[in-house]
Amino acid sequence: AQSILLDDLDAEELSSLAFLFGGVGDGRHAYATLLDANSQYQSLSEEKQDKFRLHMTLNDISAQLLAKDALVLVLAHEMGAADSVKAALTTSDPFNM
Repeated sequence: AQSILLDDLDAEELSSLAFLFGGVGDGRHAYATLLDANSQYQSLSEEKQDKFRLHMTLNDISAQLLAKDALVLVLAHEMGAADSVKAALTTSDPFNM
C-alpha cells in the first residue's frame, strides 16, 4: 500500500478526503490513519491546514466493536481538547464536545 502525502495534494483534494473502513473491527487501522493524518497535518502550511477536511466512516457487523471504537475516539478527542489528561478523564459530560 502506498501512503497519501497530504503536502502533495491540492486544496480541492485536501478539502474532501474520505475513508471507509468496512469491517473495522478493533479500529487499529482507523486509529493509525488518524494519527498519521494528524502528524502530516502539523507539517502543512497554514493555508493547507485551513483547507484540510477528513471524513472517516467506520462500519462493522458488530455493534459492540463500533461502540468501543466510538468511545476510544471520544476519549481521544477529550484528551486532545483538555489541558491535562486528568481533566479529560474527569469531565462531567464526555459527549459535550
